[in-house]
Amino acid sequence: MADNTVLDAGAGGDTIATDDIGGVKYQIVKVSFGALDTATAVTTGVGLPTDPLDRAARDLGKVDIAMGQGAHDAAGSGLDPVAIAGYASAAAPADVSADTDITRAWFLRNGAQATVVTAAGALIGGDAANGLDVDVTRVTGTVTISGTVTANAGTNLNTSALSLETTQASVLTSVQLIDDTIKVLGTDTYTEATTKGSVIAAVRRDADTTLVDTTNEIGPLQMDANGRLKVEAFSGETLPVSLTSTTITGSVAVTNAGTFVVQENGAALTALQLIDNPVQVLGTDVYTEATSSGMTIGAVRRDADTTLVNTTNEFGPLQMDANGRLKVEIFDGGDSHTVDGTITANIGTTGGLVLDATLTDRISAGANPGDGISNTQPVGFIKTLTAIFNGTGWDRLRATSNGLNSVGTGITAAALVGQFDDTTPTSITENQFGNVRMSANRNLFETIRDAAGNERGANVTAGNALVIDGSAVTQPISGNIGILPITTGGSSDFHLISAATTNATNIKASAGQVYGWSIFNTNAAVRYVKLHNTAGAPTAGTGVVYTIGVPATGGNNIALSSGIAFSTGIAVTTVTGTADTDTAAVAANDLVIDIHYK
Repeated sequence: MADNTVLDAGAGGDTIATDDIGGVKYQIVKVSFGALDTATAVTTGVGLPTDPLDRAARDLGKVDIAMGQGAHDAAGSGLDPVAIAGYASAAAPADVSADTDITRAWFLRNGAQATVVTAAGALIGGDAANGLDVDVTRVTGTVTISGTVTANAGTNLNTSALSLETTQASVLTSVQLIDDTIKVLGTDTYTEATTKGSVIAAVRRDADTTLVDTTNEIGPLQMDANGRLKVEAFSGETLPVSLTSTTITGSVAVTNAGTFVVQENGAALTALQLIDNPVQVLGTDVYTEATSSGMTIGAVRRDADTTLVNTTNEFGPLQMDANGRLKVEIFDGGDSHTVDGTITANIGTTGGLVLDATLTDRISAGANPGDGISNTQPVGFIKTLTAIFNGTGWDRLRATSNGLNSVGTGITAAALVGQFDDTTPTSITENQFGNVRMSANRNLFETIRDAAGNERGANVTAGNALVIDGSAVTQPISGNIGILPITTGGSSDFHLISAATTNATNIKASAGQVYGWSIFNTNAAVRYVKLHNTAGAPTAGTGVVYTIGVPATGGNNIALSSGIAFSTGIAVTTVTGTADTDTAAVAANDLVIDIHYK
């Protein structure tokens, strides 16, 4: 039959597209989409939309399976690949319930497909750090491994216990340290704190017995209880050993062989015995005339008093003068020295030496009482007379005794000597003697002491006027007192014209006093000047010790005779408020400030 079908053929109706397949007609329907009263046909270029509610914006597109088909081992040019999607997960997906259940392909997040290795239906273990677990017992032949092999404890390798350093760096360091102790004999040298060596130990062995069983065995070195190495000197050998003291067990035979000369039992022995005789036990042995032996000690004749050695701690010979007398030097160590005989003192004419002349005879009955010595002293009394050099000769120095009233008959006057000293002298302690101080004109310096014994100074002007500071008790003064102007002294002045700030300024960075001020205020409101006791820059509103109020367009002027004391320093700030904590700044040119201080 023919395709297509005419509706209402007798009336000449519409023709419907149909397809006649085996005498059965199938209606051909053309798919379209769109809103009411519109139709968009689906063609090869226009597909159905993905969202029925937004058909114009999305399209289901198409998948041409034929484009991805090809024969096995055929060229792939001209074929589009067909994408196979899977389930992306960093962790392994959960198992399904049964063998016939549908599963999804497992992909990593970077798109790589995850693959697991199985054997006999079971997973082969492993992890990210170590990889797959491999049983090397099934491998035959040689296995080449690139990288590091870590042996676990208890693992056997070729049936031998495996014991390796786990850190290659430690092995290298150990080998290098051992290598440092190996030196080239006759070439390498020793360097302090750099050269390395191996410590050789020994076994402490108090008994002189061996620690090995038989000859040719290896045994440890031995030492005694003091850590000294035990050695044995074999017969016929020379040991170049230097010892301070050596205890030898057994007997030692001395022969004439080697470096020994022929033994002598005559002159040499006699000489040794004679040398031994002068050695005595101090504090025990006694001297016997014509029997005790001694050694002659010589000395070098040295006319000049100079040394024969170069520096301290060197050995040198004793020295004597031309008469053979031994030269000695007596050091002043604070001790007394008793000298027998006569000592001649060579006195020059410089007056630098004062001696006491000693008389050993008895004082006569007519001795001068002015000598200060009684004439009733027994025979043998030593009378001491003090002499002083007068420039050309020696005079006897006389003085009165303490508490003795004397008219001075027969007493030579002694001058009181003072030291010229224009600077402050050093002080002395109680009961010490000191020199008297005088001026360049030989006038004696004097000080005034108060009732408590304290020394007080008094100042006199060039016009011979005594300066009184007013601190003492009022003195009666007759006549008129006038104040004379002078060109020196007086207080210092601080001057400031205010800026538009608190004008924080340090006037004096140490202790002082304020003796007055002259301050004028140009503003129509009251302004305040605050004084601070500080050695640094003050802070407005902090540490105020005195407030000066200055009336509007007026002034504040005052002079103080005793002053206001500031123990640390003098500083000033300017504010508009009365409170000590006020920090409001004044305006520029508000205040003209003059403060008198010392």
